[in-house]
Amino acid sequence: MRKLFPLLALVIAVALAPAQEVPQSIKDALAAADATIAAVIAVPDTERTFENTMLPLDDLDVRLDQALSLPLFMANVSTDSNERNVARASEQVVVDWYIETAKREDLYKAVKAYADLNPPLTGERKRALEFTMRDYRRAGMMLPEEQRNRLKEIERELSRLGIEFEKNIADDDTRIPLNTWDLAGVPKDVLDKQDKIASLVLFKLDGPSYGALMDNCTNSATRQKAWTLYRRRAGMENVEILQQMIELRSEMARILGFNNFVDYVVEERMAKNSETVRKFYDDLIPVVAKKAKADYELFTEAKREYTKNKTTVLYPWDYSFYKNHLLRTKYAVDSNKVAEYFPMERVVEGLFEVTSRLYGIEYKDITSKAGE
Repeated sequence: MRKLFPLLALVIAVALAPAQEVPQSIKDALAAADATIAAVIAVPDTERTFENTMLPLDDLDVRLDQALSLPLFMANVSTDSNERNVARASEQVVVDWYIETAKREDLYKAVKAYADLNPPLTGERKRALEFTMRDYRRAGMMLPEEQRNRLKEIERELSRLGIEFEKNIADDDTRIPLNTWDLAGVPKDVLDKQDKIASLVLFKLDGPSYGALMDNCTNSATRQKAWTLYRRRAGMENVEILQQMIELRSEMARILGFNNFVDYVVEERMAKNSETVRKFYDDLIPVVAKKAKADYELFTEAKREYTKNKTTVLYPWDYSFYKNHLLRTKYAVDSNKVAEYFPMERVVEGLFEVTSRLYGIEYKDITSKAGE
């Protein structure tokens, strides 16, 4: 039942592709969920039990997870662009369904009618009902209809903006034109994956390529370029989106009676409120500052020894390189050498072997049937 209240931070942010047709399997899963909800609502209030009100909704969550998680995950991992777009279009449909369902007044009244019976629950069942009613309060179901409708609009807009934000980053195809000497130290297998024009390497700033460059490139100017451009992906377009999201989150918190959005987010967590979070940071910062200062001095000294420049200073784009350098020179740990012992085929084989023993899973190669 808890997933009927989608946490904004957990919405999978993928690109919206409305022209794609949502797979029938996802439509069927949502239709089955709607049928379960209709059956719960139809139970007479005087006859409500945990078994006919709460358990079906909990079961609904599990079945939706099983039906939706893999098809939607394809947006992040599929090599087929059409499959990714279908998954992205499906994600928006699913998110909208969750938002709409969390604000259904008939479903809320059904669950509240059961809660009003004050059933003698204990343990997990008591906790489930308490948390469900708490989540309904956090969804604004105790508020007037006008405010509930506004909350629904805000959640949908936040979902749309989050999708757009991640899409802008995913679609950013920034390349840095570099000569081979600009990329000294970068592993050959990383360089081989980059596009080239004549003698120039068009270095792409995807996560793995960027990480390999920052860890290994001996050219400080190249690291600076990559560090700067990596943080500017999607540019001002995403800055404007963030500003809109901050304003909407603030409005959402006010409607729900919270002082700020942080109070809303952490209410159901250990911290409970923003004052506790602030105090935690105020107490923590002086402690970690001492270690940070020691690390800064260590990294600065490493850079001065490496560059033979006793006055040079440490910049943000130096961190990964000199961390890797210190691991090799001080602790004899070379990540590139370690990686040689973990080729993809061996890792997958080991994963299959371990999970087979732990969970009793049997894997079968169906590559030849992938088209089906």
